Amino acid sequence: MAAAEAERVRRFKEIAELTDDDEKLVALVGEQAIRDLIPQHVFQMLDHRTDEKLTGKKLAGLASTLHGASLFGKLKPFLDDQGIQTPAQFNGSAAARDFLKSLGISEDYFPTSAGGKKPPREEVVGPIQLSPMHDYQVDVGKQIQEVLAGKRKSRAIVQLPTGAGKTRVAVDSVVAHAATTEKPQLVVWVAHTKELCDQAVDAWLYVWQAGGIPGERLAVSRLWDTNEAKHEETRMHVVVATIQTLSSIVQTRLADYSWLFEADILVIDEAHGAIAPTYTDVFKAFGRTNADRGKPVIGLSATPYRGINESETERLVRRFDGQLLVPSQFDTEHAHTYLQNMGVLANVRHESLEGIELKLTAGAALPGKSTSAMLETRIDFGAVARSKGRNDAILDHVKSIARSQTALVFAASVDHAEALAATLAAEGIPSAAISSKTHPADRRRQIEDFRTGKIRVLTNFDVLSQGFDAPKVGAVYVCRPTFAPNKYLQMIGRGLRGPKNGGSDEVLIVNVNDNIEQFGQKLAFNHFEYLWNRES
Repeated sequence: MAAAEAERVRRFKEIAELTDDDEKLVALVGEQAIRDLIPQHVFQMLDHRTDEKLTGKKLAGLASTLHGASLFGKLKPFLDDQGIQTPAQFNGSAAARDFLKSLGISEDYFPTSAGGKKPPREEVVGPIQLSPMHDYQVDVGKQIQEVLAGKRKSRAIVQLPTGAGKTRVAVDSVVAHAATTEKPQLVVWVAHTKELCDQAVDAWLYVWQAGGIPGERLAVSRLWDTNEAKHEETRMHVVVATIQTLSSIVQTRLADYSWLFEADILVIDEAHGAIAPTYTDVFKAFGRTNADRGKPVIGLSATPYRGINESETERLVRRFDGQLLVPSQFDTEHAHTYLQNMGVLANVRHESLEGIELKLTAGAALPGKSTSAMLETRIDFGAVARSKGRNDAILDHVKSIARSQTALVFAASVDHAEALAATLAAEGIPSAAISSKTHPADRRRQIEDFRTGKIRVLTNFDVLSQGFDAPKVGAVYVCRPTFAPNKYLQMIGRGLRGPKNGGSDEVLIVNVNDNIEQFGQKLAFNHFEYLWNRES
């Protein structure tokens, strides 16, 4: 036993003396173990791009790109098979960190405990100084306050372009309304992703500290995942919840949360999704069905319509009393031009890459599905992701700009996102892929590295179109075919923040111009030609 321990110590010492993390990985588990962690679709794209044999450090680099801080958790079975004593889990524990430190592994591989979970409740006291809102925000804010005060119909959707500050306007308006009434206010803020919920919590804490009711307390509760919320005796209590959590409560624990469904104000983020059955059940629990009026509901959306489906849009209009709140300073048609001239939104430079002829699979009509949604379900995304010529065009273009600016890439599938990121990394561009499989702690770390420029390219599939805020995005690549204008605008919206919002004067939007004219439809980016700079 002593001899085995001495050999382990000697081996670890040799590995720790290596100067490169990738070399340490190879020495620790061998090339085959690392190769086994790299999916075949990554090798297929790489094999098309180069004849170079992938060995040693290259393989380790690819595995690091794909797995990030989760890598040693993936390697644990290989380590255990070699008789190496490892921590019970690579989950951010002291034992896991000590193990990695003993090998001299950099902190990039240190996992975060419990996914960096935030507390279920926070409390703050205001105010401090708050930067003033723009005139158009003040205008919309007054309209929201009129709804909350009962001077207008009780339901409305606020329409402002992505990046124009819908959340700030809504929070400011609710706080201003609360200041006019003695009754403590219970506000329920609903979103459909945890990222959007986190953004809402941050906005509430910031605005209250900067412009809350002087001397009064705000409690903010996070109601998603395993978090619980309880009734609070504060001047204002904001419960930020995912629609999935609220739906579950309605179905299984309604009595436990009877206080919650007495909310004074209901706010629905990304309200264009609010006609789904889950929302209908939740609206009913809050006493806000189409037959119930009087209790305020404020929706927020850059795209208050349902793709190109007129009947579904009419249902959305009815749900919010046909009341659209927009600034008097500009109309929908001229919103982006107005905000670009102000510097609130970035100017857009547009380029297109040659695509492929999309193949649609056979499919029957589905109840409740719009034409665009139906077409979306029939796209052969596998064929899109496997197109070598298409991928070459994307990769070469991304490489041409990634050393001078960051790029956000919306891929055609999870596999596609992984293969693009791994190939870019193998060709010298620091990249990462984010998908629904990515651990929340890894996701936060990768996004932060992207914000700081340590990661130059972030690829994803259907993850970062909402609830993601990195204002300094230099380029957005829409490599995922979509017929839905809402989805398309959400994707490109990640890069539209202008200099007054911490963004850039100009953003490059790159579309892949796939051919679907034979189906009588246009891809969604054709609906937004007004965004592109025009030659005078």
